Amino acid sequence: MNTPMRVGGFLAGLAVVFAAAFGIGAATDPAAPVPADPTHTSDTGHSDVPTEPRVSGTPPP
Repeated sequence: MNTPMRVGGFLAGLAVVFAAAFGIGAATDPAAPVPADPTHTSDTGHSDVPTEPRVSGTPPP
């Protein structure tokens, strides 16, 4: 078996693998982000209480 036949066989096998992966990806739904909840606001889940310790001598917020 000469080199051009080996390279051709490798490229053919590689093409088959990529075609199968592309076909499986096309058959399944593409990954899409989940729509955001319209009631979500930017401050949901956050509090005004600082989580970092205050430096001694600084007034509280």
